Amino acid sequence: MTFEERIDRLTERHEALAQTVELIAHQQQRNEELQQKNEEFQRKNEEFQRKSEELQQKNQVLFAQVIEGIYDLARIAQGHERRISGLEGDRG
Repeated sequence: MTFEERIDRLTERHEALAQTVELIAHQQQRNEELQQKNEEFQRKNEEFQRKSEELQQKNQVLFAQVIEGIYDLARIAQGHERRISGLEGDRG
């Protein structure tokens, strides 16, 4: 192998390495961008979960109030039913 062939071969290797470094640098930049997007997504997801838990707690309170209201209405209805039965019994 002549000196010029060695130089050409070294030049080819150098260009290949330079391209590899350029590709790695580009990929690293892309990875950093994706990492930032992932962190932003995680923050938004945590916020969503927090709000979801708050809403779930509020819904549980409202559900308990609705159930309590239904029981109250049932008691009122039973009272009215007894009173109506009593009035109907007095007529008979």
